Amino acid sequence: MSIRTTSDFRVQLESAMGTSSSLLEPVAYDFIMSQALNELGWKLPVEDSKKSFWCIQRGRRHALDLLRIEAAHKFKYKQIHLGQRFEHYHAMIIELDNAFNEARKTDPALADLEPEIMFGLYVENGFVYDQFGNDVTKQVFFNGIEA
Repeated sequence: MSIRTTSDFRVQLESAMGTSSSLLEPVAYDFIMSQALNELGWKLPVEDSKKSFWCIQRGRRHALDLLRIEAAHKFKYKQIHLGQRFEHYHAMIIELDNAFNEARKTDPALADLEPEIMFGLYVENGFVYDQFGNDVTKQVFFNGIEA
């Protein structure tokens, strides 16, 4: 499914958030959507289905971050039982970030976000250099074992 407008993005994001979507203020969605698009470096419309998926996933991540901040604030000052909610939001954010970082390594739709993964090593004349021009021949071929 593509995301053509901010209203499309918001509807899909609210659906992905489920009942938690009602916990966010309407103005928060503008911030969440801009954060997700800025992080990915994309602009609307997003026609590619994989890119749409990642826009929603990163939007969820930023929405959960706002909820985590709110839960932390409430936990600090009002009710102790909100600590569990805070921990759940935090765990979900870590899970979403880990999935995104793994996908950045393999998903062609996200390949332009981290070019050093695709072009991390340079091999010429038997020597291997990393993206910063450092000689890493020993680490690559000898795996740290002295020759």
